[in-house]
Amino acid sequence: APPPVVLASVVRLWSHPELEAQLAAAPDDGEAWLVYEDWLLSVGDPRAALIERERAGDVTGAAVARGAIEPLLLGPHAPTFAAVISSAVWRAGFVRAAGFDATGARGLHRLADFLAAPATRFLRELRIAVRAARADAARTVVRASGRAQTLRRLAIVHSS
Repeated sequence: APPPVVLASVVRLWSHPELEAQLAAAPDDGEAWLVYEDWLLSVGDPRAALIERERAGDVTGAAVARGAIEPLLLGPHAPTFAAVISSAVWRAGFVRAAGFDATGARGLHRLADFLAAPATRFLRELRIAVRAARADAARTVVRASGRAQTLRRLAIVHSS
């Protein structure tokens, strides 16, 4: 007999436009975050295990849970970000603050890919290291990303 057909399950991040609009409008509203996180837990979103570990104060467990769903959070370019993201602050699967090294040959392309990732939807603070001649291009990438609505602090630092 032929082997049974196994259907691959599709894992996706859930979306609640109304709650997400509230977070975008007030990204520091702790109560709005709790409501959104509770909703993610209730629907069994892949970020649920991460949220549970964050709430328990389990930093190591949260990092492991985040790593397990990293491709969902950071998209297809996730493996390329490990070397260029620093000091990331996360909440519920979203990067809230980070440093980004865009000094490499493909630095601005990687920056655009990073800013397009679902995890940067509520990014508040971003510090970008770039070659001095590319600072204006870095600002253009940030503006084009649509992330300016939640960014409260953008620092572009020149690197030699």
